[in-house]
Amino acid sequence: METLSSPSATVEPESDKPERPRDPMRILFCLIPKFSMLSLCTALEPLRIANRISGKELFDWSLCTETSDVRSSLGFSVPIREGLPPVKSRDIIIVCAGPSVERFRSQLLLEWLRKATMHGATVGGLFTGTHMLALAGLLEGKKVSILQEEHDRFQEKFSDVRVSVSPYSIDGKFLTASGGISAMDLMLALIAHHAGADLARNVCKHLMYKSPQPFQTFPKIHGREPADALHPKVQEVISLMANALDQPLNVKELADRADISPRQLQRFFKSDLSQSPLQYYLDLRLMHARDLLYQTSMSVREVSSACGFASQSTFSKRFRHRFGVSPMVLRKASALSADNKG
Repeated sequence: METLSSPSATVEPESDKPERPRDPMRILFCLIPKFSMLSLCTALEPLRIANRISGKELFDWSLCTETSDVRSSLGFSVPIREGLPPVKSRDIIIVCAGPSVERFRSQLLLEWLRKATMHGATVGGLFTGTHMLALAGLLEGKKVSILQEEHDRFQEKFSDVRVSVSPYSIDGKFLTASGGISAMDLMLALIAHHAGADLARNVCKHLMYKSPQPFQTFPKIHGREPADALHPKVQEVISLMANALDQPLNVKELADRADISPRQLQRFFKSDLSQSPLQYYLDLRLMHARDLLYQTSMSVREVSSACGFASQSTFSKRFRHRFGVSPMVLRKASALSADNKG
C-alpha cells in the first residue's frame, strides 16, 4: 500500500493557457467511510459509457481517500492506492459520503478541500458529501441539493447555505446531488457540458434511463462554454420551478416573477426545450417524486403532496406514464433495500 499524500502543497496552480478539447476531464472521487455505493456507481457508470461510446478518453477518474482502505455503507471494502493527491485547478473533486458523515471529518481532509477551491478546482458532494463541503466552510450563499430527510438538520446547522429541492444543483464551481439516481443525473449534465447533449442522451439510452431534458448548464469549466446554454430567462424560470415543487406556480406567476409575458415564456421554452413550461414543470416534479420514493421513507401520499399533486390518483397516473411503474411499486422496492443503507 502506498504512503498517503500530505495535504501540504496539495494544489498545483496552473497557467491560464486554455485546455485542448481532447484533454480528458479529470474527476477525483473522494470516498468517506460508509459512503453510498449506489451514489458512486451511478456516478461512475455514465462516465465509463461515455468514453466507450465516443471511442475517446473524455473522462479520467480515480478514487482517493484519507485512509488506505474504506468500506461502503453496504460493508464492501474498497482498496485505494492513493491518499489525498495533488489537485490541479481544472480538476473536479466529488466527495461521496454516507450515514454519520460528520464522524469522519478531519482537518487534513477539510484543508485539502479548502486549498483545492482556493486554487480554482471544482468541488462537489454526493449523498451526504455536501455536509463535508459545508464543514469546510465552502458553501456560504451557495445552492445545494441534499437528501430530503436531511434538509432540516442541514439548514439548522448551516443556515448560510441555500438548500434546494432539486435532485442536483450546479452553483458556480460547486456541484451537489442528493444521492442515489440523482448522482447519475449530475454526471449526465457534466457529460452534456463537456462533450455535448447528444452523447449524454446516447448514454441514457445505453443505461435504459430517461433523464429530464435539457441537462442543467454549467459555468465555464476547463475554459469551455457550456455545450447547451439556455436563454437566461429560461434558466431563471427553471430555478423558480425547482424552488416551488410542492406548491406549483402557474404560467402567469412564473412569467411575472421572471419579468416577461406569458407568451414570451411559452416561446422561450418551446425554442430552447421543445416543450411548454408546464410540461417541463410536471417532469421536474415527477423526477423529484421519484427521488423521494427512492431515498426517503415518505409514504406515496406524502410524496404526492410534497410534489404539488392535489390528488394521489392523478399523481399515480402521471408517475406511471412517466416511469412505467407505479409509485407504490417503487416505494415497496425501495423499502426492501432500506436495510442495506448502513
